[in-house]
Amino acid sequence: MSAGEAIQTHTIAVLVDNEAGVLARGIG
Repeated sequence: MSAGEAIQTHTIAVLVDNEAGVLARGIG
């Protein structure tokens, strides 16, 4: 895995995690 791929994967994971947190707060 190249550094660029690692950064992209991490960024997507962070965005998904943030979105899940927002949804959880909205529902809860």
